[in-house]
Amino acid sequence: MTENTKNRSLFKWAFFTLAAINVILLILAFVFVMRLVGPIEDNHFVETAPIDREATFTIETTKSKLNGLIANQIEEQDAGVPYVVELGDEFIQFRSEFNLLGQRVPLQMNFKPEVSNNGDVLLLAESVSVGILQLPQDRAMQLIRDYAELPEWVEIHPTDRLAHIKVTEIEVDPKLDFRARTINLKEDEIVFEMLVNE
Repeated sequence: MTENTKNRSLFKWAFFTLAAINVILLILAFVFVMRLVGPIEDNHFVETAPIDREATFTIETTKSKLNGLIANQIEEQDAGVPYVVELGDEFIQFRSEFNLLGQRVPLQMNFKPEVSNNGDVLLLAESVSVGILQLPQDRAMQLIRDYAELPEWVEIHPTDRLAHIKVTEIEVDPKLDFRARTINLKEDEIVFEMLVNE
């Protein structure tokens, strides 16, 4: 046997011995880690903290931003009659016009907003004017209820001089609900809540 062949056999033997030692060390390390860590228990992925399936987000805005949103919504609709809804310092104002004997007559209604306990918005009619004439609020509300095409979530109660805006019934998405929290025109504080349900 030559010196070269002896060296090759020695290196082969050393290589396989080292490989076997590495495999044995890997197996021992694996067994050690498995004993140290242990198996995953059945309740590992079970939530232990209380879960509320409803998430609530607060939406704060200002009169100017809400006026912009309302103006955009009105532009997208084809109501046939021009009208404006604006939040002012004291009232929510509705301005429109109608034809009377071939003349365009301006209509203006001022509402005082309130938030109901369930999160709907109540608009109490404070004044109604047609041209230079002041109309009784209940009669004007009766005309609106009888002749205006209103969404399902708007109810008019003429005897109470009230427009009930059912914010809680406005359907945007089946998983989203809205409710009003604060409408303070003087302080420019308008707060709504959005509820996300599963």
